Amino acid sequence: PALVYGVMHAKLVAGLANPAHAELIYGTPLLLRLLEAAFHRGSSPDALLLPPIGRAAWVALFVTSLNLVPVAQLDGGHILRSLNVRAHRFLSLALPVGLIALGWLHFWEGWYIWGVLLLVMRFLRIPPVYDPAPLDGKRRFVALLALAVFLLCFMPSPISIPRSSP
Repeated sequence: PALVYGVMHAKLVAGLANPAHAELIYGTPLLLRLLEAAFHRGSSPDALLLPPIGRAAWVALFVTSLNLVPVAQLDGGHILRSLNVRAHRFLSLALPVGLIALGWLHFWEGWYIWGVLLLVMRFLRIPPVYDPAPLDGKRRFVALLALAVFLLCFMPSPISIPRSSP
């Protein structure tokens, strides 16, 4: 609701995300792009200047996406492990490497820290509580809903600082 309010009350500022004029550029998650298309047709989501409540909602989306990364001891990792232990083991190695690759590809340097942190967490495993009962359909649906929330909130480049030209 805070993001919806923020997008509805956002101001359109042409060139807001122009690297030549910006000191800091915030990423645009898929959810923000969808809301922008609904409330500000024909404009770029990069041109939206969110009010403070919208900026706070952006921070909440960013933190939610970090928490729902399906790796290790994060909430997304717990959800994935409840669905499939093998997929959890594989993704707990592959996703941190993928995050490091995002840093290497200059999306966001913070991915280096997250990738290394998640790799370390992978090897500091806490044994899960064993429950032999498989998840029912409702719980599988909620797990897929959590994946959808992750995909709607994730930003490959959440914050970028443009290189100043000489």
